[in-house]
Amino acid sequence: MRQALSWSSNVGMVKLEQRMKEGWQRSLQEFGFGRSTHSGLSGEKSGTLPEDNVVSHAMTSFGQAIGVTQFQMLQAFSAIANDGEMLKPQVIDKIVDEANNDQTVTEPEVVGHPVSEEATEDVREYMRDTVESEEYGTAYDQYRVPNENVSAKTGTAQISQDGSYLNGQGDYLHSVVLMTPSEDPQYVMYLTLDRPDQEDTDVLPSIANPLLELAMDLHDVDETEGNEETSNEEVEVED
Repeated sequence: MRQALSWSSNVGMVKLEQRMKEGWQRSLQEFGFGRSTHSGLSGEKSGTLPEDNVVSHAMTSFGQAIGVTQFQMLQAFSAIANDGEMLKPQVIDKIVDEANNDQTVTEPEVVGHPVSEEATEDVREYMRDTVESEEYGTAYDQYRVPNENVSAKTGTAQISQDGSYLNGQGDYLHSVVLMTPSEDPQYVMYLTLDRPDQEDTDVLPSIANPLLELAMDLHDVDETEGNEETSNEEVEVED
């Protein structure tokens, strides 16, 4: 299974779906597919679940016969990054009333527990092979953050239009999800590239790598400032 994940093996994923039987379809729903994430953005779609037959069920294991949104993917991967707790995607940090400066701060919202903590640790470890395994990694040595381990999963999806899949040479949606640091992810990034003019394996890394590095730098600064504030607190000792 470890090699199937990092190698994006369709055969391996179908075998997993067959082993899970009814549990596979139940998991799709528990991970939030087939319904809106209610992110607050207008026009968000609910996506589609597969038809109830053996072929469609098998095809969902490698990304066909199902329709998903970027928000649904990000929400589902939040469970893998967050030890099994699935978080609702949020696009607003806070709302400030200019009249009286009252603030309404958006708090993290857990919307499900679709997977165990132990399983998420295994998956994040397997996802490291995507960038670390020269033999099986589909994105070997492409994604990196200085001094941090990165978990990744690449994807290449066909595009549905008017009831069928586009069949042109470049009619694919390329994607990658990244988590860092792998041991305790602070950031999850999901990127998609819609029908690029030419297949260039450097495009997505050229976007992701500097953004993740900057995010971790800012995270380290926040942690350092927080530690300094704690260490500078005055402590009164009773006589």
